[in-house]
Amino acid sequence: MVEDATREQKVHGVQMSIIIPTYMEAETLSKLVERVEKTLVETDFEIIIVDDNSPDGTADIAEGLGMKFGNIRVIRRPGKLGLGSAVMDGLKLARSQLIAVMDADLQHPPEVLKHMLEELGKGCDVVIASRYVKGGGAQGLSVWRRFISKGATVLAHVSLPKTSRVSDPLSGYFALNKKVIHGIKLNPIGYKILLEILVKGKYGRVCEIPYNLQHRAGGRSKLGLREILLYLKHLYSLTKEASEHRRLINFVLVGLAGILVNETILWFLTEHLYLHYVFSASISAEVSVLSNFALNEVFTFRDLVADSSLRSVFRRVFEYNWTRIVGICIELFTLHVLTIFAGLHYLLANLVGIALSLAWGYSTSISIVWKS
Repeated sequence: MVEDATREQKVHGVQMSIIIPTYMEAETLSKLVERVEKTLVETDFEIIIVDDNSPDGTADIAEGLGMKFGNIRVIRRPGKLGLGSAVMDGLKLARSQLIAVMDADLQHPPEVLKHMLEELGKGCDVVIASRYVKGGGAQGLSVWRRFISKGATVLAHVSLPKTSRVSDPLSGYFALNKKVIHGIKLNPIGYKILLEILVKGKYGRVCEIPYNLQHRAGGRSKLGLREILLYLKHLYSLTKEASEHRRLINFVLVGLAGILVNETILWFLTEHLYLHYVFSASISAEVSVLSNFALNEVFTFRDLVADSSLRSVFRRVFEYNWTRIVGICIELFTLHVLTIFAGLHYLLANLVGIALSLAWGYSTSISIVWKS
């Protein structure tokens, strides 16, 4: 039974530890805690509030709530040290094997906690509240914020293939079994600690459950230029640590080899076999695509090849071919638009087109052709 499985995870009588980082959340904290208490009324749990010296008295309110409910502990930190490190400090004090992390601004509905606990009890190692699975949504985000969020998610999927099967690897609302991070050195330099856990953690099953990101009930959004730059720095750090930057370098080198193959065959067929150059170009283009596929299959994405059967290889060849066709269309379209409408020199416009085509090729290779 789910209840029995969950009960086995209790440590010191606590079934779940809920970590809530706070900064300037005086308006919402009381409402949040009351809803958590109501949702988990039949559960033994604790709340760990980690406050970054909020000038609005958030920590004082948290301590008052601790006296009222008796299951709340408060960590006062000397300054605004960041969400990732706040979660880390909360983990050090957590008394349960099952951990949940959520925001304090009521954008994360506390009622989802009950479903998270159920999924952990069923054997999921990590449970992610996702905006992007069926039934989820992000009504609390503006169009601009949705664009930023989607773009950041795509970057994560492309840069870190291990996250590609998770629809919302940047979710700030998640739960996990402590064994996932046991012995793992986490160094979250941004506010997306889940990304760090998905890359470095030791887990088997990752489960996603839908939730609707709500409108903020108080305070201000913490997303700004500094947070975006921290995310990019964090992503680069994880990419480098996971050696994914080498994969991109290999992909580029294979692409350069493909150009050499293309040009050589085009020259040979045209100059020595006397074929029309258009016919020669068609043959050389396809041969270069096949050679690129073979090199990427063997060198660039070999660790992502789960099935080496002939049928699976042919499927990947087909997918690689059509993604390259789309990439060529992107390159030619960019060349035309930037040359005709933006007035760029055709050589510069072509470089932009090649860059976009390369980005398309790499992202589709990971997300479609060699999807892990």
